[in-house]
Amino acid sequence: MFPKLQNKFRRSNFQPSLPAKREGYFTPQNHQSLLGTSTRQAQLKKIWQSSLLSKSAYDEFCLEPLQNLAERYQNLPAARIAEWNNVGGLLDLTLQQIVTTLQLSKGMVFPANAAPEDQAAQSSHWNCVVFWLALYWHVPELLYIEAELEDGHVWQPISNAPGMQFRFKIDRQTEAPVKDSVIRLAFTVSMLPKSALNWLEKQSNARDCLFLELAGINSSEKQIHLLLNKAKRKLLSCELNEVNNAANINANLYPKVVSELPAEIPAEQYDDALYEEYFSQGDVIKNSHLASDGIEISTDDFKEIDHGADIAEIHVQNGSRNNTKKSDSEVKPTYGSSESDQKYVRNGYQNHLHDPESIPVTPGITSQISKKQTGEVFWSWLVEGLENGTIACNEADSRVQLVAGFVFLLVPGIFYRYLKQTGQSADERENVQAGFERLNRHRRNNGKRFMFATLYNSADRNGPYKRVKGYLVKSTMIIRSSDVPDDSQFLVVP
Repeated sequence: MFPKLQNKFRRSNFQPSLPAKREGYFTPQNHQSLLGTSTRQAQLKKIWQSSLLSKSAYDEFCLEPLQNLAERYQNLPAARIAEWNNVGGLLDLTLQQIVTTLQLSKGMVFPANAAPEDQAAQSSHWNCVVFWLALYWHVPELLYIEAELEDGHVWQPISNAPGMQFRFKIDRQTEAPVKDSVIRLAFTVSMLPKSALNWLEKQSNARDCLFLELAGINSSEKQIHLLLNKAKRKLLSCELNEVNNAANINANLYPKVVSELPAEIPAEQYDDALYEEYFSQGDVIKNSHLASDGIEISTDDFKEIDHGADIAEIHVQNGSRNNTKKSDSEVKPTYGSSESDQKYVRNGYQNHLHDPESIPVTPGITSQISKKQTGEVFWSWLVEGLENGTIACNEADSRVQLVAGFVFLLVPGIFYRYLKQTGQSADERENVQAGFERLNRHRRNNGKRFMFATLYNSADRNGPYKRVKGYLVKSTMIIRSSDVPDDSQFLVVP
């Protein structure tokens, strides 16, 4: 008996060290880490600015449900939506969905046929209805994730947040819109605080609208349904991909990436280091196990969705991945990464964010004007974007970095960002880039138009890093404000 008690006390006093991260597994994060990146904090700020609730009510009815959902989503992708089918894409898509929907709802009044005094009295309820619809709209994406905890048990993201390290793969199955609607409605009712549901009951028409729209049924408030459709069109450039429908994505490439992953998930593909990797559809293909199996893939198939492929080669701690793009002045550099706790790395290298405040340019404009004029239009977009803040700089995922009195423009990422935000085809990238070069406003080094630099994931420059190329332009030429930002903490130019 005494030996048993001694062993019990020894076990209770023993403080185990943190378990080492297993290869191929992700470490679960809390909402502070998941929502703590600069990009996501900026989204949260926009959401709060669009809310009509008091701070306490906003925290209880909006922020807490969002935080709980973030811990369910972790770094999972939006499996059926090509532009957001990357690590962390589901949470980023949800945040952008909320921001876009709330911004589009500004100026709308609900219910449409009510008296003005009734509309004013119900405004906060309808504001929450719009928020909740956007918040939970993409929950059915969790049905297409197959996940496993490190102890071998199945993890169902739709049921709970992970309690230990996990890995996942995408389970491509036959889609059923009815099932999606039922799951969306049931999940929302189970996740919303009871206080929020009780508060919503005071406005039965708002309650009915919320539940009907979640269930896939058009409510009597047609403005809400039109709002959701408008947000979808604004947010997504391609629709959900069905397993037997490859109209938008090459059927011989994309489905293999998401549906034919082996049961034993390769460590080099699903690793925490990839959370900060620059993901485009081309990168997902080239970094997957399919590329190493001898399947030859042309990057031309991904020309329109490779919005930020300005990385020539990637080498991360737990495995090497080589992505090369041929250029008339590009060399093949060698570089790597040092150890870094992914939990504290900024959420960089995400090329799929859509800024609703981008400066509009008429699609197809590059085909109507000369290349020099094309360069001037791009230049104006760049200058104005930096001035009004619609183009971010000096962040880990920014296409614009400041260094030693110069602005470093990442290539070709900055041009794809321009085309994306202005609604133009990615096929125009070379024309826009040629137009920019004809302006002759960038620095040339021994006749070479590009400069190479090292871009880190974290400000302490102690984590994974990437070799990037770009143009150097004097900051005084491009930044109108007398208050020039400090140099980037993420970029190092040799």
